[in-house]
Amino acid sequence: MLEESQKLFTRCVSLLPDGHTDRWRCHYFLAKIANKCGNPVEVMKQHYEAACQLQASGVQYQMRINIKKQEHVEAVELHYLAYAYLFKWLLADVDWTREQLLQMLTFAETFSYHGVCRRNTGHDLFAVAPEIRSCVAELIYRTHIAHMDGVARCMEKMLERIQLIDSILAFCNEGFEVCIKRFPHFKSYYRLSQIAFYRGDFSTASALFFNRLFAKKRNNNPDNIFESLVAVTQRDLHRGDCLQYHVCRIAIFAIQVAVKTVDCASLILLLHTFCTLNFCGNTDYLLPEDLKKVYNFACLSLIRCVNEKILCCEDITYLVPVLYDLYQYAERNNEKTLCLCLRKCLSMMAPYLDGFVTGSDPMDVAYQLYVQSKQKVTKRRSKPMTIPVVPKTPRYDTPSVV
Repeated sequence: MLEESQKLFTRCVSLLPDGHTDRWRCHYFLAKIANKCGNPVEVMKQHYEAACQLQASGVQYQMRINIKKQEHVEAVELHYLAYAYLFKWLLADVDWTREQLLQMLTFAETFSYHGVCRRNTGHDLFAVAPEIRSCVAELIYRTHIAHMDGVARCMEKMLERIQLIDSILAFCNEGFEVCIKRFPHFKSYYRLSQIAFYRGDFSTASALFFNRLFAKKRNNNPDNIFESLVAVTQRDLHRGDCLQYHVCRIAIFAIQVAVKTVDCASLILLLHTFCTLNFCGNTDYLLPEDLKKVYNFACLSLIRCVNEKILCCEDITYLVPVLYDLYQYAERNNEKTLCLCLRKCLSMMAPYLDGFVTGSDPMDVAYQLYVQSKQKVTKRRSKPMTIPVVPKTPRYDTPSVV
């Protein structure tokens, strides 16, 4: 099937003139086919041609693309994919040669002059094909090592290989940031977070998700933080289930990042959304089987993080009101799995809280702290909010593992 599709698209390319609105699409899909076939060199060649043909067709490189109209968003998506290909290759368990890494670097450098970047260079540096850049760079390198002995040459290759990878990552980082400037491109946030995670910078990886991508919904309405994600709806780039696919992998990776940073607050935020999607039967963002998977993963991760905070003797009092608030939300909506998870967390925390008496119900202590937190918020009001003294009997009273 792939081979037949490749032949047909290649045939179309030969029949269409430069700048035809369908020619860039042919190169775009030829690059996708080459990627499926595991041919990075062909991917870079076809993807570069796709960008050139899109430019020749009269695409406009706008400073900021309208979210609703999404005119000329294809250029941003091509820019994103160029660097997404590169980063996925670096993540793959492949021992890339110096020559292959050099080809990737020249491809990354070429796209740094793509029209989406809006560089005022005076002349079109994007017109210099990656193959030419790679050839020139290879000649310079061979001249440089020509008079080195065997040991020095080996060391030089090792050092350059590290430098090549670092340079490619730097170009990828810059490329994804450019996409975000032009359009609220949530996949670029995901890739930026991956790069930070790859480098071991877990706090930056977390900030990209929870302080940038989800910031608006987190502050205003946490019921569904995925509502802030804007999908590309251009018909050539949009697949029916692509949003659900991307949201699923973003959710899984966001949970992994939260675990690395022991960020219970962010896990609670995600669980609030999963709870909402589940009881509403909302499949716009996650398919039912994917929702079940990430829901359980987040529950287990929260228990793990709470346990880690306890073992590290961290102050956990501030978490109790938030956990209890989510517990009430889950109980109202008959979310048994989440209720059991939260009861387990609160039961683990209770012995380390002030006012806990051995043998008492951990939920009583949690409730009192929840009440106190509400009173602090409303103490400046002329008419303080009345809160019941006795909590209602929990529906799910078995603090077992989810």
